[in-house]
Amino acid sequence: MQLQFLLRKMKFSKDKFNKNAPKVIIRQLKPHIDTLDGLIVDFSGKYGKDGYIKQYFINGQEYYLYPIYKEWCIEDDIPEQMNIFDFMEVMP
Repeated sequence: MQLQFLLRKMKFSKDKFNKNAPKVIIRQLKPHIDTLDGLIVDFSGKYGKDGYIKQYFINGQEYYLYPIYKEWCIEDDIPEQMNIFDFMEVMP
């Protein structure tokens, strides 16, 4: 049996980035912005307080992006699936 639930995740926002990022960074990332828009940003603390996108591709070239600031992102509900058997300890 699978259940679907929603997780709150941070996603990169093209609009918020263009509004809040320094002009020099906007210029540097301009060719990447459309690809980055909507990608999930890892704010787990694994990379400090800032966010991280560990992998994306532009014209077949692999990139990562760090740091990403919360001011460049939006919170969004993302549907996830889990297997009920992952939580056997709560089953009667």
